[in-house]
Amino acid sequence: MVKGMEFNKLRPLAFRSAATSAEAEDWITHIEMVFKVLGCPDNFKTRLAAFKLEGDALSWWTAHLRTQAGGDAYADTCTWATFREIFYNRYFPVSEQQRYEREYGSIYQLDKENSGDYMQRFMRLVRFVGPIAGDAQRQARHFKWGLKRWILDRIVNNEYADVSQVCAAARNIELLHESGNSNKRDRDGNRIQNKGQGQQEYRSRPDQGQEYRGPCFKATGGCFSCGSISHKIKDCPKKNPVVPGNYIKPTPTTGRVYSTTREDKQNQPGDRARN
Repeated sequence: MVKGMEFNKLRPLAFRSAATSAEAEDWITHIEMVFKVLGCPDNFKTRLAAFKLEGDALSWWTAHLRTQAGGDAYADTCTWATFREIFYNRYFPVSEQQRYEREYGSIYQLDKENSGDYMQRFMRLVRFVGPIAGDAQRQARHFKWGLKRWILDRIVNNEYADVSQVCAAARNIELLHESGNSNKRDRDGNRIQNKGQGQQEYRSRPDQGQEYRGPCFKATGGCFSCGSISHKIKDCPKKNPVVPGNYIKPTPTTGRVYSTTREDKQNQPGDRARN
């Protein structure tokens, strides 16, 4: 038999009121954990839980006992499942219950959420919806079909006994995926992509503000003109062709400029004929 003194040694939280239905659910979960530690039989759970009601919650429970046959003695025959149902009807409005049911029916793993985080959110809704969630195997199937597609594809044909087994399998896949990605990154965190022999890539030309196809000559120290790594662009033979030793540079030709003076013009034959 569990005595009130043993119950109080574990310092269970008191319950006065709940601003949200989640707060009420948290208290029920907390009290059930205390019961589990004590190994409390079902016929004592309602009496012990009622002992921790205070303020508005105690007033509500006292008023409820007055409506039941036997009055205060009703607490000794009220099962824990019945107490939970009465408690939820008081602190879970119908609209809230329906909202949780809809959310549970359409739950899925978010993009930035790992399978462990998804499981926590899933199991919280399971507590809210109660019997609607079904047994452990049905919950496992519902959880599995809500996983990300690339995870689901790897376990879709597997059957699991409960949600924790599905989560463990999904988390292993995520860890392998993360490990594979980390091995394909350089020390700067940039992903390394394998390229076939002779395959070219686009590299940036910071000096010209453009991209070109081919190797980065600035990185290799090669010539920007011909691509050779044996010399720089200033020594490139294609840019400055080699001149043979016996080559004679031709003398540039210039046009003649004829200047005619006034005297020369007077001595021209046509001018003498006119004179």
